[in-house]
Amino acid sequence: MFITGKISKIENKIDEFGKIDYFLFLDEKKIFLNNLLGKYISLEHIKNLIFCIGCQKKMKAWYRNNYCFLCNKKLAICDICIIKPEKCHFHLNTCREPEWGWKYCMNIHYVYLSITSGAKIGITKKKNLIFRWINQGAIQGLLIAKCLNRRIAGLYENYLTKYIADKTNWRKMLSNIINFSDLKEIRDQIIWRSQKSLFLQKFFNEKSILILKNEKIQNLIYPIINYPEKIQLFHFKKKLKISGILTGIKGQYLLFNNTVINLRKHLGYKIHFYQNSL
Repeated sequence: MFITGKISKIENKIDEFGKIDYFLFLDEKKIFLNNLLGKYISLEHIKNLIFCIGCQKKMKAWYRNNYCFLCNKKLAICDICIIKPEKCHFHLNTCREPEWGWKYCMNIHYVYLSITSGAKIGITKKKNLIFRWINQGAIQGLLIAKCLNRRIAGLYENYLTKYIADKTNWRKMLSNIINFSDLKEIRDQIIWRSQKSLFLQKFFNEKSILILKNEKIQNLIYPIINYPEKIQLFHFKKKLKISGILTGIKGQYLLFNNTVINLRKHLGYKIHFYQNSL
């Protein structure tokens, strides 16, 4: 197999048992990654061919979030509030793209708990929920609150970071060194703390935040033969080619013995992808 194209997206599918399938798209060409587990594959960047994932124009070098300089300046999806939703400023009429902001931010969002390298808090839309957990490499996930919009979900999440992390230790997650916790027990502690918070009372009274007490835990199972003992992070800006036996896929990462590559970090890179013999 030999395919050339831009890394355009990574899709996944989960079955009723929580097992995950991964698909890599090079332009419109689809590769079923699970079929390549245990096989020797190579990804080789075609030098100087990096394309903005916003306007699709060729970039001279990798730029922040895989968007070019101009897209980073003008697109709402590149604003700081995407990383820190509590700073959403749509209600101040200062959104870079009001129509996009209305569709993306001004609708129901959920606060969730998950287990990645340990327990963490996060927010997402419900239709993106499972994929959000998969992209973070979570092995479990649980919804805990329904919020009126992205900003309110971000404010609630930000409040809860006093008690629980909102970040993943990706090295531990990829090494399967996980600090396991009971998500329902954490949820109950969060509910108790929330009910005592004067900051949150306004949102509860206006029903802008609704606590969810009866959601089920979702388990997730990744296609992995074995985990690396030591991890070296690969990036095409340092080397043009990564090769080896594919030992697993978790989150947005391909695992090769002691080297891993984050595919999401390489969206817009044009590469040769091929399976070859040892």
